Amino acid sequence: MLRGLLSLFTSGLIIHPMVLLGIGSGIYLSLSYNLQEIYAFMAMPLVYLVVVVIALLYTLKYNRVHKSFSEETDWKETFSAFIGNIFKLLISCACAISLYTMFFL
Repeated sequence: MLRGLLSLFTSGLIIHPMVLLGIGSGIYLSLSYNLQEIYAFMAMPLVYLVVVVIALLYTLKYNRVHKSFSEETDWKETFSAFIGNIFKLLISCACAISLYTMFFL
């Protein structure tokens, strides 16, 4: 387990901004609300719309993929990065919530 945690730090995944935002929001939700309120909050479609907008803005501003030796944007790879950012944000938030509830509740 420690090797797996160490590999998350050495690969740089744990310091990705979408992962850090997901961890921070998961810990905030766990500290502020109980599980029933978190489930009700996560059932609202507006939450997922906000996640998509945040991931889209981050991808277009900081994570845009360019074609090799060109300033043109590779839209296929940028869209893949956008989908990956959505999943990184949602999965890290869910993992932070479950880890907090497992150890502290």
